[in-house]
Amino acid sequence: MGRRNDFSELEITLSGQERKDASSDRLVLVLMSTTGVSEYDLAAGELVVGRAPRCQIVIDAPSVSRTHATLVVEAGSVKLHDLASTNGTFLNGVQITKEAQPVKHGDSLRFGDIVAHVKARRTTRRPADKIISETAFEQRLVEEAERAVRYNRSLTVLAIESAEPDARVEKTLAELLRALDAAVARGPRRFDIIAPECDRTQAALMAHRMLGELTTAGHAVRIGVATFPGDVPSANSLCVGAEMAFATVAIGAIGSAREGVRHLLFGGHEIVIAEPSMTRLFGMIERVARTNAPVLVHGETGSGKEIVAEALHSLSNRANRKLVRINCAAVPAHLVETELFGHVRGAFSGADRDKVGLIEEANGGTLFLDEIGEFELGLQAKLLRVLEDGRIRRVGATNEIAVDIRVVAATNRDLKAEAAAGRFRQDLYYRLGAIVLSVPPLRERVREIPLLVERFLLDEVSSVGRNPPRVSSDAMAMFTKYAWPGNVRELRNAVQRALVLSDGQEILPEHIDLEVSIPPAVPAAPQQKPAESDTDWERNDHTDVLSLGDELRERERRRIIDALEECGGNQTRAAELLQMPRRTLVYKLRTLEIRVARKSAKTPP
Repeated sequence: MGRRNDFSELEITLSGQERKDASSDRLVLVLMSTTGVSEYDLAAGELVVGRAPRCQIVIDAPSVSRTHATLVVEAGSVKLHDLASTNGTFLNGVQITKEAQPVKHGDSLRFGDIVAHVKARRTTRRPADKIISETAFEQRLVEEAERAVRYNRSLTVLAIESAEPDARVEKTLAELLRALDAAVARGPRRFDIIAPECDRTQAALMAHRMLGELTTAGHAVRIGVATFPGDVPSANSLCVGAEMAFATVAIGAIGSAREGVRHLLFGGHEIVIAEPSMTRLFGMIERVARTNAPVLVHGETGSGKEIVAEALHSLSNRANRKLVRINCAAVPAHLVETELFGHVRGAFSGADRDKVGLIEEANGGTLFLDEIGEFELGLQAKLLRVLEDGRIRRVGATNEIAVDIRVVAATNRDLKAEAAAGRFRQDLYYRLGAIVLSVPPLRERVREIPLLVERFLLDEVSSVGRNPPRVSSDAMAMFTKYAWPGNVRELRNAVQRALVLSDGQEILPEHIDLEVSIPPAVPAAPQQKPAESDTDWERNDHTDVLSLGDELRERERRRIIDALEECGGNQTRAAELLQMPRRTLVYKLRTLEIRVARKSAKTPP
């Protein structure tokens, strides 16, 4: 039994010819199937009926042939042809053989077991009534999106932009809308159209018809089309997808959200690609993934370097083996070597058994070294030897082990400059940097922000079986205009917080607290400085009884604060005093919650 629709009968307005008034007759093909009721516009031209995706009227039913029949519409008449279908084409219960038969209002058609009716409609509704306010449009979109999800129906949004402001575009556009469509004027040049019960094939026909009619009427426009399901992650993001689609084409053309946006799945992550820079990046990833050359990924913190590593691994011939990750900045310096290379029993105090290192664990697969710039020079030399010889030696061992790994390293530092300054081995830099991939920061991927917001909302609510809340236009504007110094990671945090603060139905500007979403190391101030800059520091005394671990943490915290005091808050000088890389110091400032203020350095009396 098919799903019950929450509508009884739909009218699709035909407008192949210019009307002198708003009242006219239209022919509508009403198709009855197990999935519900569908209507098709019998516009001028030849409409092929069948199961094949290329047909203008697609009927996914076993009794229907791939190309079953055609409906030829011209000069106000309709003729039905059978295309040698397996189960026959019937008009008013009589099977059509060789001769085409005329079809008129009230006729009953059957394609195999699927029944359809041809009806004429007369609409007295004024076209201007279909151009509604933004508030009414947003409410209508919410209702149609919920219905599309609930009943597994199609929903399309078309975004239309005119080359020049022209009041006539609105009138022409209103006359082209179907009876169940609605449109909103976003400005003197922009319109969005809701088209319920419109799948991708029907949406393409509608867009081409509108472009032709608008062009014939003297309007230079471009159109973007987005259909749910298929083109965008949720029905709520249709307007965003349609806008992005028309932004990819010139005036006089039609853009598809399916072509303008790519959704890729790597390592359990869904990747949304909507910017040319990201398209080029992933095109490069696809080209180099199947090589064994080391890759250096450069990008700001939180921009998605780890996802690039996952994509390189997933597309490589090593995809069926392990992707082993290590954050070089998070592992204590005295443990890095044993973590990477492993050790043998008795190698040092506490080594009571053999340990397999991460490089050996990644044998046959990919080793991802995040924040590679944090490795000290001695360890860099050992890593270089692994890359050149393909052999490792566990700590305390005398024999070597052959390994076959592909190394992907990531950093947010300029390793070339670090190598020139002697803080990074030049030979290792050139070995790793044979292929360098740069991940653009989120502020340069503005078109992806709305889709990421929708994706994160969907991720958050799907586990509890809820529909994601809609994001108001003002709230989305806040998301797209913010600079996102923490990149994608910060955006996800901001979306999670907004969802908690909202009522679960709609996210408004008051639910978005961008200052809170900034990592603790960055102070919330009107003029923000980067996380690694010299900012305010504070010193807190703790007199409670501490565990051994907490005591060591507190001693480390006090030592760092003393060094900062000694150097007047200069992090570079403090790192040199503490004999640690500056990046490690910045990481510890964040994890130990030390805020730093630039002061005058102590001077000897």
